[in-house]
Amino acid sequence: MSSPETLAYKGLSKTKLIKTNASANGNASGRVLLVSCGSFSPITYMHLRMFEIARDYVHSKNLSVVGGFFSPVGDAYGKKDLARAAHRYEMVKRATDSSDWINVDGWESTRTEYTRTLHVLEHFSNEINSDNSQDPIFVRLICGADLLESMRRPGVWHPEDIAKILKDYGVLVLERITEHAQETIEQIIQSDPILAKHKDYIHIVQQTMGNDISSTGIRTLIRANRSIKYLTPDSVIEYINEHGLFRL
Repeated sequence: MSSPETLAYKGLSKTKLIKTNASANGNASGRVLLVSCGSFSPITYMHLRMFEIARDYVHSKNLSVVGGFFSPVGDAYGKKDLARAAHRYEMVKRATDSSDWINVDGWESTRTEYTRTLHVLEHFSNEINSDNSQDPIFVRLICGADLLESMRRPGVWHPEDIAKILKDYGVLVLERITEHAQETIEQIIQSDPILAKHKDYIHIVQQTMGNDISSTGIRTLIRANRSIKYLTPDSVIEYINEHGLFRL
């Protein structure tokens, strides 16, 4: 059984980028690159659906989406139950193989030190606009409500990072539609002075169908020796089984 030990970053892959110089309504500006940062241990169908839902939202604003990237955190993140970065990168790669516009980038995954989200977004902006200064592509962070909620927790984020992320990039947050949600996204925003000050840069993306699939839930099922089929792509399940991930 082969097992990836390390990743070697070879630069941002642009093979799936949509070649367009115009937005959805024909204007020559308003091109967006969607980025999701996280553990993806393992990736789920909800992570994949998040990109499709976010793209529909961007298109509804008469903007065009040139592509989307998952950016798995590196090993230095140190989160409990975190599979090695090489494994998580490979699972996301397999999960996105069937997509014609969503890809995975390994820059963050290969870094030996913890990389703040702001620096990840700067990386994408620099790479995607390296030869495109006349008509820049705008990077947007997409996330769930849990990530936005973490921005108000003391010591989790640098306050200056939050302000810069919101002002320079903007955030698309998928709304909570579960009956167990204790707060709405609007309440989260209003409860924090930094988020409230920059609320115009936080875009709440409505979901029309509920999906509570989580990486935590998948790991729990694996440890209980229960099926995870239809919670994540078959190619990911095969990889998990091949390498015996999340068993302990």
